[in-house]
Amino acid sequence: MAAPEQITAFLADPANFLIGLDLGQGRFQFIRMSRQEVSNKAFLDTRAIEARHKKTELPGAAVLETLRGEMTKQPLLKACYLFHTSFCCSTLIARCLDTPGINLSLKEPFALLGLSGFKRRNKNFDARSNQWNNWCDLTLRLLSRRFVEGEGILLKPSNGANNILPEILDYPGTDKVVLLYSSLDHFLAAVISGGEDRFSYASGILKLFIRDFGEGVDLADPSELTALQRAALAWTLQMKAFEAAAGSFPEKVTTLDCQRFLDDPANILIRLNAFYDLGFARKDLEAVASGPVMTAHSKEPGKAYSPQTQNKETLKIILENQKEFTEAAKWCRDLGLDYKGGLSNPL
Repeated sequence: MAAPEQITAFLADPANFLIGLDLGQGRFQFIRMSRQEVSNKAFLDTRAIEARHKKTELPGAAVLETLRGEMTKQPLLKACYLFHTSFCCSTLIARCLDTPGINLSLKEPFALLGLSGFKRRNKNFDARSNQWNNWCDLTLRLLSRRFVEGEGILLKPSNGANNILPEILDYPGTDKVVLLYSSLDHFLAAVISGGEDRFSYASGILKLFIRDFGEGVDLADPSELTALQRAALAWTLQMKAFEAAAGSFPEKVTTLDCQRFLDDPANILIRLNAFYDLGFARKDLEAVASGPVMTAHSKEPGKAYSPQTQNKETLKIILENQKEFTEAAKWCRDLGLDYKGGLSNPL
């Protein structure tokens, strides 16, 4: 597929979905997926690739050169975002706001992690550089292609891509951004409920967040921290970044404690619809809030889910670990990281 007209035609079709991105090598990988397939996937990364999928890899330089003129001629399609701190119902909310013809939610597209990795790998990263602006613009345009004319796009990045939040907010194609989080107690309870795998995950991603958001935080050697302290620090450093974004872009950003959604899903979906300006009818969102989406596990649709049961299990873990949770919260406050009252600009 060397001819420019072939590349243009290929990329004009949103069913050629951007599933892989390596900006170090300058490679873009696509697979064929229908809108329904894209909607169904809980993770739009390598886990979405099945044996039946035909993979197409294109050199980024050729794509950029082919589309350079086209991109300046086409109107910039805007997208909304749902950033999150992890373990806070982001996938469930994304599913609730996904209806053909109104909005398509892209859940954890790997391409956004490609952008975040590019930023981390470049010691002298400059968001004003032509290289970054070209790659960022091309990637976000590819993710914003519509299967249905007039349909909205909601991008829900992995929280590993939270480091590119400032660049996403600066991007002209970004419409509105929700920063979703849970309380520290609920975050720690979710980590405990997931066992060793989640503790390992929190420890691993903490290394990235210290690099991304740790400026001005007087930290001891992270290897000397307890597992619970590492998890608490991963949460608070994300909250630090979210609070900075909420204060810098009040017209674009709102924040949401996921417990408000679990307590009153219909009302919060209606408020999210108004903030994002998606165009759902109120009665349809009320039906979603009382329908099958809310009773199926958002990442494993064949598995039952109950917000009430989750709340009970979370409260049980919090009560059983209250002393340790209180000590972890105090330790974070002593570092100057105190978000007990939540974030500014609430929905």
